[in-house]
Amino acid sequence: MVLDQCDENAVALSVSHNGVTDHIVRVTGTGVCRVGDLSVDGELAFVRERAGLVEAWGLWGGQSLLWQGQVLKGDGVYRARVEATLRKDAGDRYDALVLSGAIPDGDLLVGATAVVTFGDGTTRGCRINRVEKAAGAICLVLADDPGFVVSNGSASHVFFPMRKMEGPVTCVVRTSVFVHPNE
Repeated sequence: MVLDQCDENAVALSVSHNGVTDHIVRVTGTGVCRVGDLSVDGELAFVRERAGLVEAWGLWGGQSLLWQGQVLKGDGVYRARVEATLRKDAGDRYDALVLSGAIPDGDLLVGATAVVTFGDGTTRGCRINRVEKAAGAICLVLADDPGFVVSNGSASHVFFPMRKMEGPVTCVVRTSVFVHPNE
């Protein structure tokens, strides 16, 4: 696959097997990346074709995937700062990340993973059950205990490895959409 109008770190490949061809594009920069008949505004795109027809396609962390005149729309990437955590084990109503930033309410992020990045660059994934907004705060209610607390500009693990990480705590939630058009 020939990359056209893509950042220098983009990767594209086509793999043919068992009568299908899988087209995969990974983009690390911003903007639209064009690869032959495929145009991606996102981080990762996948198209499976059989006899020239789309059998399955998906977009992760992006706004749109265009393939031979067909468009698959996504909801992009959401970024926020983690201001605090709530933990049932500490007496809170639920396990959650308390955020500042533009996070949509409703069901859009249900089942997605919030990738939390600590001040030292380490990360942790937290599965989202729902989004709640109350008293000006945004809470990503989690499937499990976040395993850390945030206070006074740092984070501390409450389980192994029991480390304290100085610096801001942020999170990224990448939306995804996958479609099997013939199902």
